[in-house]
Amino acid sequence: TCALPISIGAAGLPFAYRLFGRLPDKGYTFSKMTGLVMTTFSFWLISSYGLTSNSVGGIVFGLVVFLAVSIWLYQKTDQNLWGHLKENAGYVLTAEILFTLLFFTWAFVRAQNPQISGTEKPMEFAFLNAVTNSPTYPPLDPWLSGFAISYYYMGYIMMSIVGRLAAV
Repeated sequence: TCALPISIGAAGLPFAYRLFGRLPDKGYTFSKMTGLVMTTFSFWLISSYGLTSNSVGGIVFGLVVFLAVSIWLYQKTDQNLWGHLKENAGYVLTAEILFTLLFFTWAFVRAQNPQISGTEKPMEFAFLNAVTNSPTYPPLDPWLSGFAISYYYMGYIMMSIVGRLAAV
């Protein structure tokens, strides 16, 4: 599962570099988030139009589409991403160590209370299952049979993508 944020972050790096190029780190620390959001958006868009199915293959296709767009946008700049990363290797290493430390710390905290009980967790679990198992988007509403979810479900798609690519 550690390779997943790295690979999505690598796909998001050229895009983040172009989008956040004025920041001191040139968007490096935003690359994982940017990669996940844009991979989710591209997957959602192409599967909503019926170009691919709601499957791991469709997710990978969405990732490849985003990577192609990311590389294309990066090529339109005159900046040197790899030179910047080499010059700031200490910063990059620190950011990766901090990310990994926080990732495993929060995974440990969450593992201590994995129950799906209380507050809105049953609804969230139902929406996550609906998003994961739906053949098309918008997914079917688990509470209102025959209707689509009339709710913000992009975050559920993000979590579904992470879970399915990590084979969880």
